[in-house]
Amino acid sequence: MAKSSSEWIAHIESFVDSTRSPTQQAASVNAVSNLLMHGVLTLEQLVREMEMYLTTSDNVLRARGTLFLGEVLTCLATMALDVATVHSLIVFFSERLSDWRGIRGPLVGCLSLIRRKFKVGRVTGDDAHELIDSYLRNLEVQTLGQHDRKLCFELLECLLDCYPEDIAELGDHLVYGVCQAIEGEKDPHCLMLIFRIVKVLAEMFPDPTGPVANVAEEIFDNLGCYFPIHYTHPKGEDVDISREKLSTALMMAFASTPFFEPFAIPLLLEKLDSSLPLAKVDSLKYLSCCATMYGPKLLGKHAEAIWASLKCAILYSAGQPVLPSTFDWTDSMSFQENEIMKEAFSLLQIVTSQPDYAFLDLIIQDAEINNTVNQIQDFGNYDDMTSQNKHKLLVVGRVLSILAKASLASCNKVFEICLVRLLDTLGVSQTSSFVDPVMVDVSSTVFNFGALYLSIQIIAASRDLALASIELASCFNLQDGTLFRMVNNYCSPFVKVLSSSMMRSGDEKHLHPASSLGVKGLEVLATFPGGSFPISRSIFESILTILVDAVTTNFAVMPLLTMVLKTLVRIGSFVDSHSSKEKSSCYLDTVVRKFLLFLSTNSCIMPLSIVLEATVCISTSGLTSTAIIAQEMEKSIVTKLSVVFVTENNKLAGDLIQLLECYSSKLLSRMHELGGFEEDTFRFASDICEQMKKSAIVESSIENKELLAVTFVALKLAVANLSGEKQRIIVEKAFMMFSSCELFLHSPSVPSQFEGYLVGGILAYKDEWLISIFASIVIALDPKTSIPDTNAVVLTFMGVQLEGSCSCSSGTRFYDRVLQVHWILGLAWIGKGLLMRGHEKVNDITLILLQCLLSNSEASDSPQQPGPSDDGNVERMFPLMRSVADAFHTLMSDSEDCLNKRFHATVRPLYKQRLFSTLTPILLTSLTKFQSSMTRCMVYRALGHIISDTPLAAVLGEMKKLVRVILDALSVLTEDILNKDIVYSLLLVLSAVLTDKNGHEVIEENTPFIVNCLCRLVSYRHKMLVRETAIQCLVAMTGVTHARIYPMRAQVLKAVSKVLDDPKRAVRQEAVGCWQAWRSIA
Repeated sequence: MAKSSSEWIAHIESFVDSTRSPTQQAASVNAVSNLLMHGVLTLEQLVREMEMYLTTSDNVLRARGTLFLGEVLTCLATMALDVATVHSLIVFFSERLSDWRGIRGPLVGCLSLIRRKFKVGRVTGDDAHELIDSYLRNLEVQTLGQHDRKLCFELLECLLDCYPEDIAELGDHLVYGVCQAIEGEKDPHCLMLIFRIVKVLAEMFPDPTGPVANVAEEIFDNLGCYFPIHYTHPKGEDVDISREKLSTALMMAFASTPFFEPFAIPLLLEKLDSSLPLAKVDSLKYLSCCATMYGPKLLGKHAEAIWASLKCAILYSAGQPVLPSTFDWTDSMSFQENEIMKEAFSLLQIVTSQPDYAFLDLIIQDAEINNTVNQIQDFGNYDDMTSQNKHKLLVVGRVLSILAKASLASCNKVFEICLVRLLDTLGVSQTSSFVDPVMVDVSSTVFNFGALYLSIQIIAASRDLALASIELASCFNLQDGTLFRMVNNYCSPFVKVLSSSMMRSGDEKHLHPASSLGVKGLEVLATFPGGSFPISRSIFESILTILVDAVTTNFAVMPLLTMVLKTLVRIGSFVDSHSSKEKSSCYLDTVVRKFLLFLSTNSCIMPLSIVLEATVCISTSGLTSTAIIAQEMEKSIVTKLSVVFVTENNKLAGDLIQLLECYSSKLLSRMHELGGFEEDTFRFASDICEQMKKSAIVESSIENKELLAVTFVALKLAVANLSGEKQRIIVEKAFMMFSSCELFLHSPSVPSQFEGYLVGGILAYKDEWLISIFASIVIALDPKTSIPDTNAVVLTFMGVQLEGSCSCSSGTRFYDRVLQVHWILGLAWIGKGLLMRGHEKVNDITLILLQCLLSNSEASDSPQQPGPSDDGNVERMFPLMRSVADAFHTLMSDSEDCLNKRFHATVRPLYKQRLFSTLTPILLTSLTKFQSSMTRCMVYRALGHIISDTPLAAVLGEMKKLVRVILDALSVLTEDILNKDIVYSLLLVLSAVLTDKNGHEVIEENTPFIVNCLCRLVSYRHKMLVRETAIQCLVAMTGVTHARIYPMRAQVLKAVSKVLDDPKRAVRQEAVGCWQAWRSIA
C-alpha cells in the first residue's frame, strides 16, 4: 500500500510542478482519477495528502494544487459522492474565489460540482446561493485573462440554468453583478456566453417592477454596443465561433424581454438607415425577432417608423435586381435576389399578421401604394413598361399579397379598397347570378397588365388564407362574407378576361407574361376551397374547359402547352385532396375522360405523341385519375392489338407502338410507385398473353416486328410489378403457349440430339415470338416464382441462342465460327448472372473466356509457313476474338433489359470490383506474350471494357499500374472505328484521373506520355466526343508542374491549332480555350 501511495503522490507532485509538459500533467490527473473511480484511493485521502498544496502561502503551489483538485473532480462527474463531501468541496472552492492569484482552480472546481447530476450527488440550493454570493463579492471578471473569464461566464450560466429559484433571491445584487461582469467583453467565446446569460437573466425576472426592468437600459447599453456584429477573421482556436452564431445569440438577447423595446427598436431602425448592407440585413432580422417577442402593443408605438423604413428598404434599396426578359411573373418570390428585400418582406409578414391593425391602416393608406393602384394605367402595356415600373409593380403586388394573407379582416379591407378599383380598370363588373364566361361580353374591357397582375396576386393570397386559416373554416358557407362574396360576384367576367389574356402571343420559346398570368389566374380560381361557394361547379367546369381547349388548339406552342398541363395537374391534385365530390367528378369528366376520348378517336387534331404526353401528365393529378387512365389505356392497347394482329394495319400498328411505349416507360412506373394497381397490371398482362395466344402471325412487316418488341417490353415490366402468386399464374398461362412451339416439342434430354435438331432446321417466325414472349416473362420473374419444366425451358433457350447460323451447311468453318460467337455470347450472360449473385461457378466461365481469348491469340501468333491462307485465317478468327473481348463488357456492364434490381436480380455488393481485381493482372501479363497486332488489340479491347465498366473509385486506386496500360490501349484501339466507344470510355477514365486530387503524382510521373496520347486524340475523326474530351484533358494538364509541361507546349499548340476549324462548334470552342491556356504558359 505504501508503494501505491508513493505512486499517486508522485502524480500530484508531477502536476504541481509547473515545468512539466501539459501532456504529463493531464496524465497525472487521469491516473489519480482512475484510482478514485476504482476505489483504490478515497477523496478524503487525496484531500488530506494535498493539504500542504492547498494551504501553502506559495501562490504558485497553491494555485497548482487547487487546480489539480478541480481537474480531478471534473473527471469524477459520474462518480457518486455523498452530500457532506459535495458540501465540503463547494464551500472550499466558494471561499477560494477570493484568491485571485490562483482563481482558475476554484472556478474549475465550482464548475465541475455545479454540473453534477442529481443521482451522483449534487450541490444543494443553499450552497449554490452562497456560491453566487461569493462570486459576486469576490470576482472582478474583466480583470482576468481570457480563459478565466470564460470559466467565470460558464459558471454563471450554469448557475442560472440549474438553480434559478435559489439565486433569484439575490435580485438587484445579481443583476448589477452581471452587468459589471459583462461590461466591455470582446472575446467571441465569452460573448456567446454573455448573450445567453442576459437572455436567461431577462426571462428569470419578467416582473415590470423587477430588477431587470429597473436596469434594462444599462443592460441593453452593454448589448447594443455589439450591434451589428462585425467578426470576419476568426483565429485558429475560434473556428467554432462564426459571425452568424454570434449574431443569432445577440438577436435572442435583444428579443429576450419587452423591457428592451424602448432601446432596441430605435437602435435597429437607426442601423436600418445605415449605408452598410450587412447592418440593414441584421436590423431587419432583429426587428422580425423582436416583433414576435415584444407583441403588437409595444410594436404599435413604432408602427410609422417601422413602415417608413420598410418601404424604403423594399422600394428604394440599392442593388435592386434587374428582371430578365424571361422572368416568371407567376412566381412573385423569384425576384427576391436582394437579401435586404427578402428580410424586409419577412418582417412585413410578421407585423401585418399581428392582431393590432396599426400596420394595415398605414400601408393601405400609404401614398405610394395608393398612387400605384390609382395610376395603374401607367402599367397597362407590359412591353412599354420601364424596368423601374416593373420592379415597383412586383413590390406593390407582394405587399398587397402579404396584407391579403395576413387575416380575414385585412383581406376584406384589401378587397374593398384595392381589388374593386383594379377590377374596374379591367372592365370587370360583378354579376348577381351565374353567367357562362364564354357568353360574357368583354368588348368593353381594356387589357391592363398591371391591374391583372395585382388582382391575381390579391386573389391568390386570399385563396392561400382560405386554405391556411382556421378562422375561415367557419366562413365557407357565409353568403355575405366580403371575401367570398366578391370572388363569387366577379368570377364569371374575370374568368373571361383571364382566358383572353392567356391567348396573347409570345415567341416559340417563351410565353408572353400576360399569357402566364392568365393561366395562373385560372388556376387560382379553380383551386379556391369550398364546395359550390365561392366558385360554383359551373364556373369550375368553364375554367377546366378553357384550359383543355388551350391544349387542343395551341399544342404547337410548347411553353403554353407545358404550363397549361402543369396547371391542370395542380388543379387535379387540389381537387383530389381538398375539394368536394362534385368538383372531383367534374374534373374527371371534363379533363381526364376528355383526354382519354382523344386517345380512342381520330377526331383530335393533336398528334398522338402530344395526346399521350398530356394524358400521362394528367394521370399524375391524383390516384383516381391514374386509375381511370390506366384502365382505359390498357383496354385500348388490348383492343388495338387484337385488330392489328388480324388486319396488319400499319397505321394502327404505329399508333399502338407509341401507346405501348408511353404505357411502359411512364404510366407503369407511376402505378408501381403509388401502389394498389396490381389487379390492373395483372389483368393487362393476362390480356396480352390471351391476345398472343389467339393471334397467328404467318408473315409480319417491320412495323409488326417493332410492335412485338414493345409489346414484350410492356409485358415484362408489367409482370415485374406483380406479386409471386400473380406471376405464377401468368407464367403458367405463357408456358401453355411456349410448349406449343415446335422447338420446345423437339427439345430432348440428350444435348447431342438437340444439336442435331438445330443444325437441321430453321426456327419458324411464330415459334420465335412465342419463345420471346415467354422469355420476357421469365426475365421479370421473382427468383422465388417457379418455372414449369425448367430443364426443357433452359434447353429451348439455349437452342434459340445458338440458332442463327442454321441456314448454313453444318460442315463449313464459317458455320462453326458463327456458332462459337453465339455460344460465347450466351456463356457471357450466364456468367453475368452468376457474377452478380457471387456464385463460385463464375470462375469457370471467366476461365473459359480467357482461354478462348488467349488460345485464339496463340493460334494467330504461332509461327507458320507463310501462305495465301494466312490472311483468311486471321480474318475468320477476328469475329470470334472480338466476341470474346466483348463478353467481358457483358459481364461488367449494367443491363437495362434484364438482370437488374427492377427485374428482381440478386446483386451482391462489389461484384465488379472483385472481377476487376481478378482479371486485370491476367490480361496485363498476357500482353507481354503476344506480338500480333490483332491479338494485342483484342486484349486491349477486353481490358478497356473491364477498366471502363468498373466503378471509378476502384480504378483510381490502381492507377499507378494502369495509367500506361490505358495510354497504350488508347493508341492501339484508335486504329479501328469499331473501337470508338471503348476509346471514349477509357478517355473518360483518364480525365477522372486528371481531375482527382489524389492522382497528381501519377500525372506528374507520366506527363509526356499523357500529352502525346491526348495530342493524337484531338484529331480523332470517328467520334466528336473523343476530340472534345481530349482537348478538355489537355486544359486540365496545365495544372501540372510548370517544369513538366513547358517542354510539351509547342507540341500541344501545334496539335490544337489543327482542330481550331473542326466541323463541330463544341470542339472549336474547347480548342480555343485550350490554345489560350497553353499559350499563356511562359
